[in-house]
Amino acid sequence: AHLFYDGLYINALFGPSFQSFPRPFVDGLYLLGALLTTGWWQLAPAPCIMQYLHLSNGLHKRGRAMTTCESLASSYAFSVLLLTFTAIWAPDMVPTREFEETLVTAVRSAFNLTENDRFLVYGLSLEKDPANNGRTLKNIAFIAFLPTYAAAYSAFFIIIHRYQEL
Repeated sequence: AHLFYDGLYINALFGPSFQSFPRPFVDGLYLLGALLTTGWWQLAPAPCIMQYLHLSNGLHKRGRAMTTCESLASSYAFSVLLLTFTAIWAPDMVPTREFEETLVTAVRSAFNLTENDRFLVYGLSLEKDPANNGRTLKNIAFIAFLPTYAAAYSAFFIIIHRYQEL
């Protein structure tokens, strides 16, 4: 569940399966899921670039046809760059042990849960919190989310505009 509560952004994972695995493994799955979720907008330009290359006969490199690998690499390089940029900040969503208690308390309060209810939490505060090493959602939003979103959709719309010129 995604939750904004009392100045916190929280992802709470409910269910017994998460309790069965070691925490580092679950953290890794969460980070992979977060990366793939944000990858939806970052991967949008790649198929458009590929189609544009094919439609515009832009698949030629120095007088020869590009190989399939070169064509794929040129189409997906931009998206991979955006995903790499996102992967840099993704670990910030894993809270420190001290801050995790703050997130757990917020989830229990928001969903009216008891001490017997088990779940895992990930998240950040909107403002700097020393308990979480000063990491904030604002930094991620303005340094990672907004720039990659803007870059991906700018590329998408530029390619659409170029389609119209063909």
